[in-house]
Amino acid sequence: MDASPALRTGTFNIRYDNPADGVHSWRHRRAAVLECIDSLRFDVLGLQEVLPVQRRYLEARTPWAGWYGVGRADGKRGGEQSPLVISDRVRVQAWRTMWLSPTPDVPGSTGVDARIPRVATVLLGSVGGNPIGVVNTHFDHRGSRSRELAAGQIAELVESDPRAWIVCGDFNVALDELPMRVLLERGLRSVLGDDASGTFHAFRGDSAGARIDHLLVNERWDIERAWIDTTRPGGVIPSDHWPVVADLRLTREGQNVV
Repeated sequence: MDASPALRTGTFNIRYDNPADGVHSWRHRRAAVLECIDSLRFDVLGLQEVLPVQRRYLEARTPWAGWYGVGRADGKRGGEQSPLVISDRVRVQAWRTMWLSPTPDVPGSTGVDARIPRVATVLLGSVGGNPIGVVNTHFDHRGSRSRELAAGQIAELVESDPRAWIVCGDFNVALDELPMRVLLERGLRSVLGDDASGTFHAFRGDSAGARIDHLLVNERWDIERAWIDTTRPGGVIPSDHWPVVADLRLTREGQNVV
């Protein structure tokens, strides 16, 4: 992989289609979201809060990518999705959705104190013959116990497989809070430095808010470059979250993993 371009990865909460958002509703900013995704030409991108109408619009306009994920309500098209958008640089071998609950294979199931169903989309694949794994998730916004247990679920998944892992999503907590510490203490690290700015801005368009969107990797990745993208295509704020972007390269160990 050293001779090829770095793997462009990211996480982006695109804000669900809510007509009550007025000037920030989906129909006013969908082209800006598409431009953010298309211009960065991700190899691995995790999206959150994607409703079926949003997925149809974006998927039809990103022919360079495959889309993986299902609705959290019924395991089909019902409710929000946390899909993975994957370029043809990644050879996809398998993927699944797991619910962040005591019954991860039951569609629509919720965590112990979660307000709504939450999911993680898990993909196994390879880049240049080297095995990689990707997890994209959206933790509950109220259930603190559910967030902690969800972090444990993902940590166990990553620990059980020696491949190079990327874990991304809207975790609804800062990096120093307990659910993130669970992940960091079990072999993952943030692509961003401690001094990085906020990602959630509630359509204010600033960087003073909480950094709750995270892109994590294990030791099998080198971080070539990472940033929070605050681009406004055509002057339009694309979402109430800024995307996190990173260019990654496999370490020597990552290239030799069995």
